[in-house]
Amino acid sequence: MEDNLRAVLYRVLGYGFTYPSAGFTARLRDLLGATCPESWGNGSLPLAPLLQETKALEKVPLDQIQGEYTRLFISNYPHLPCPPYESAYREGALMGQAAEAVHALYRQWGLELEGKMADHVGAELEFMAFLAALPQDEGTIAAQQVFLRQHLLTWLPRFAADLTEHARLGFYRSLALLLSTFLDQEREQLPAQE
Repeated sequence: MEDNLRAVLYRVLGYGFTYPSAGFTARLRDLLGATCPESWGNGSLPLAPLLQETKALEKVPLDQIQGEYTRLFISNYPHLPCPPYESAYREGALMGQAAEAVHALYRQWGLELEGKMADHVGAELEFMAFLAALPQDEGTIAAQQVFLRQHLLTWLPRFAADLTEHARLGFYRSLALLLSTFLDQEREQLPAQE
């Protein structure tokens, strides 16, 4: 898969996990339109269901989408079903070592994060989009492989499974399916570790 297409897909996924505001579905539809679904792994990625659910989401009132986002990712009594933070999955708490590690990586690449915790699913996926969009040399390829192994693949498969189980809106289930399938493909492309 071409690196610029990988960057677009990481950007689509990252944006899908942002808090929905006015224009959310239109922006997502625009991002999806840039993916050229027929070029993604010979149709092996489930982009069509996400596009279909994005169109269906346009008929859902924004406050209902925001309510679902809040229930899944921000606040739900007695248990938050899908905390969108690497530290929550790996360490059982927020702002843990995982958050510090990814924040250090962002700074290493000259990036500063505004408005999100460093280990938020959207921030981590946007970082991979950033790396995939850079000229691909030994350094950027190695950085992507390390970030996949040490961060994304350590928690996002469980996060996607939780989201599939708990989401009430088809949009979030289709987003979880795309995330899971894409990460499986990314894992398969990783060279064996020595």
